[in-house]
Amino acid sequence: VNFNNDLKITLFEGLNFENNFAYQYFMSDDISLNEPFYSPSKGQGGVINRSRSETKNYTIRTGLRYKKTFDNINLAAFVSHVATTYEFNYLEAERSKLVTPFGTDIRNGVVNTPSDGFTRDERTESYIANATLDFSNKYFLNATFNRDASSRFVNNKWGNFYSVGAAWVLTQEDFMSSSSFINFLKLKGSYGVIGNSGGIGFYPGYNIYTVNNLNDNISLAFDTKGNPDLTWESSNQLNGGVEFELGNFVDGSIEAYRKSTTDMFFDRRVGPSVGYALIKVNDGEMLNSGIEFDLDFKLVENDKFKLNFGINGNVLKNELLAMPIDPATGEQQKLDIDGSYGRTVGRSLYDWYMPVYSGVNSATGAAMWERSFDDVDNDGVFGAGDVVITSLTSYVNDNPNANVAQDITEVYSEATDKFVDKTTIPDVSGSFRLNAKYGNFSLSTLFNYSLGGWSYDTAYANLMDNDYAGTNNFSVDIRNRWMNPGDITDIPRQDARFQIQQNATSTRFLTKSDFLALNNVRLGYTMPKDVITKIGLSNLDFFITGDNLAFFSKRQGFNPSTSVTGNSSIYQYNPLSTIVLGINLNL
Repeated sequence: VNFNNDLKITLFEGLNFENNFAYQYFMSDDISLNEPFYSPSKGQGGVINRSRSETKNYTIRTGLRYKKTFDNINLAAFVSHVATTYEFNYLEAERSKLVTPFGTDIRNGVVNTPSDGFTRDERTESYIANATLDFSNKYFLNATFNRDASSRFVNNKWGNFYSVGAAWVLTQEDFMSSSSFINFLKLKGSYGVIGNSGGIGFYPGYNIYTVNNLNDNISLAFDTKGNPDLTWESSNQLNGGVEFELGNFVDGSIEAYRKSTTDMFFDRRVGPSVGYALIKVNDGEMLNSGIEFDLDFKLVENDKFKLNFGINGNVLKNELLAMPIDPATGEQQKLDIDGSYGRTVGRSLYDWYMPVYSGVNSATGAAMWERSFDDVDNDGVFGAGDVVITSLTSYVNDNPNANVAQDITEVYSEATDKFVDKTTIPDVSGSFRLNAKYGNFSLSTLFNYSLGGWSYDTAYANLMDNDYAGTNNFSVDIRNRWMNPGDITDIPRQDARFQIQQNATSTRFLTKSDFLALNNVRLGYTMPKDVITKIGLSNLDFFITGDNLAFFSKRQGFNPSTSVTGNSSIYQYNPLSTIVLGINLNL
């Protein structure tokens, strides 16, 4: 349900009072039934699960807007107050041992499973002021100030943010009016401080406890440590760019940016004696810099045939400039591990940190990994007195004089986590389009692309496990596994898990995340005017359109576009391919 109400009152010429109220409501009712005979819940006699969620959003915006022209100067300004409310409610119930195999009511089950229900909410408030000046459609100035508050924070709810920008249309100047090649040229730049409160949950400032039943008594278990001093993450962003149209052949824009994020949201690790492992803090500094471009080329343009090609993209560099302070030492934390990502100064937020896969022992078929060790006796061979290094960067930081050597191991627990000099961040990503028109026929296409970067193919790893036969689905690549001494392959033996953690996290399943996706194709035909006017129509179009028709990547079924980092999962699915036939008819 969507409701939107606008009120506008003119107080005097150029000055308007504006009020807007918007409400959104979304409800989802889910039913999950596992029948008692052949489903995974056979041992429980079947399971019925019912859940319902409600999402409500309220927004109230009130302000004054002023617009006035003074000779060649256009002034536009507004001040406003914005208040928002977000609320999410969830309720779930489940029973097992079904009376009938296909009944979807909760009363169809006789054994209760603990039910669940919770509410998540947030309140925000903003005061906004903005002014824009336009001098003869040639020089432009813009300034904005925001004072924002969020209920996510406890002691420091408010943050002040601003931005200033300017633009200059050079083709409006007399010295460029005679140019026949440069049809349009604008230089622009901006600087601002931007606030962020996302990605930290709704209650990061509070200690969180789970509610449990202990012999029908209330039991509260500590879950997450809150930080009441947490506040807004702020980013200082500098942008500079150009918009242009050249020779009636190419038009587009190129923009460079530099975004320095300070007071980052970071999960700081603390000593085990305090009773919790992590606390979210404002600390550390990160730099994002890069170039964004959008170009459109008019390849052919005449009365019968038109052909345009357009491409846009983003080249991004991400770098951590400072790590959070370690309370134990008073110095910057040297390394932070988040899953399979390692974070340290000079590297990106998404650099892979994991064991390096070294292939298969051709004599035994066992998987092998790189092992680093402190060669205490300096003989170059791992021996009883040497120290296995399970995390290379951590060990070298703690033992700067260590004599690090490397060999190969078939025991995964001895494999060394290390930076493998691969990141999830692509070199360039974006889309391109090809539009054509011939007579009354038209064709448009849209492709997405990404080049560079590495993603972890978890779904493929699950299909390459050395599990017991019949208990796991396998990729067809398992046919290329090692089977006899002397076999040369990078897929180890199938041994019913005799070799422990054979398909555990390593570079074996790091996969190049380049892809090309055909997102949309549309073919249309417009009936001639002299034909449709005879049947009383002003326009008649026939079209066929297709979405998500093709996807090309390193491995069939691997779609790195379905997650932010490109990593795959058995719970992620490719977008559905659809084909639609249609008619547009106007009287």
